Amino acid sequence: MTLLEAVERVALAVTLLAHQAEVEADLSPLWKRWQDKRTELLRRADGKERLTNIEVSLELSIASPRMTEGALRLLSLLGLLPDGIAREDLEALLPGADEAAGVLRQVGLAFVQEQRLRALAPVREYVHRQYQPGGDDQARAIAVYVDLAQTGERVGKEGGVEAVKRLSSELGNIDTMLFMGLESSEPRRAVLSAQALAELMRFTGLGTTSVLERARKVAKGTNDELLEADCIHCLGEIELRNSDYDAARQHFEEALPLFRRGGSLLGEANCNWCLGEIDLRRSDYDAARQHYEEALPLFRRIADPLGEANCIKSLGDIDLGRSSYDAARQHYEEALPLYKRAGFLLGQANCIKHLGEIALLRSDYDTARQYCEEALPLYRCIGALLGEAHCIKAFGDIALLSSDQDTARTRFEEALSLYERISDSYSIGFTHEQLARIAPDDEIRRQHVEAAQTAWESIKLLDLVEELRQEFSDLFPDPSPQPALQ
Repeated sequence: MTLLEAVERVALAVTLLAHQAEVEADLSPLWKRWQDKRTELLRRADGKERLTNIEVSLELSIASPRMTEGALRLLSLLGLLPDGIAREDLEALLPGADEAAGVLRQVGLAFVQEQRLRALAPVREYVHRQYQPGGDDQARAIAVYVDLAQTGERVGKEGGVEAVKRLSSELGNIDTMLFMGLESSEPRRAVLSAQALAELMRFTGLGTTSVLERARKVAKGTNDELLEADCIHCLGEIELRNSDYDAARQHFEEALPLFRRGGSLLGEANCNWCLGEIDLRRSDYDAARQHYEEALPLFRRIADPLGEANCIKSLGDIDLGRSSYDAARQHYEEALPLYKRAGFLLGQANCIKHLGEIALLRSDYDTARQYCEEALPLYRCIGALLGEAHCIKAFGDIALLSSDQDTARTRFEEALSLYERISDSYSIGFTHEQLARIAPDDEIRRQHVEAAQTAWESIKLLDLVEELRQEFSDLFPDPSPQPALQ
């Protein structure tokens, strides 16, 4: 972030920053001072007038005769909320907020943008330091965003795309309020909301794990091992989605004994299934099968159709990896009605997509395309960008196998933009590899091969890097021979 972005290009703030920069050889010291002092920095010497001290300018607006108690209360909330306030949330945050918002707009302390009431960064920084909201207002704000974070549970299910859209526009606010909720005397609700929000990160790659990591520490402090284990498991799922297999394994193996001590068969089964997923992605099919076969009877014992479907579908993935297409098809067709019973659209879409993969591997391109066309709207309905990208890449694979390189290239590039958006290094590597195979010239081919290598090295998939070196050996010159020892 630049200094101009930090103050959102507010004219007075930029002018006062420029004055500060006159004595600096570069802007690094000024950036450090901004981080330490914020709006205290935005003044000329001992400036005490509106045009030489931004805090004086802001105080004049706050002290305006037009300001009301309600407007000041709403302004104090805006000081906490970096994303501003959605129009639909105004009344929930503060009764009478519509009128208060009008006052803030009149005195120039807030503005409306895309159906949201916002305050510019210098205003938020100053208000946050000088005008903390009252206890009731703050508690109400925490409750609103803690409840909103709970809608993360819908991601991956019907209505998931709406949840993704709503949550993605509120991530800054939710993080801020969850951190505050975690420091309250009753943090459990905030911990559960942090776990629900993890579903958004797992399916879309949006957000960071900072709140979830804090929630884990808070849960540990409450001596609730199952609550802590759920946080650890959520962290592992996000790492699994990001192809950080070593970190994911560490978290699942850490959570597993906590679930067992707490008597949570569901938690134990989920950990075993996730450990199987790591082995599957590393093509250790025997180890993966062992984990799935440990998890499956636990899911059946607690009558969990979703967990049962996940295990059966994953057994199909092993069959697919071993080119046992008939067995894979049988597993996917067995899992599909279980996913439908559980109302889990992502699982349905995955099974349908894999049936398309089998058809593609059998050179039945029309059937493969039909399956992908059936799965794609399901992924889009729930906001599952990874599944959407996989379908689009499959269309590229079909086009390539049909000798339509132009369509294949377009599809691969479309899928790549989604993979990059969600930072899926595993799939980024494979897509660059495909693009390298149909590159129009040697330089573009080199760029794609290097990008694939970088992606796979970042997640330590060195076996794939070695396969890449073998296929594109002309781009990887042999190391210089070492002189023989005398």
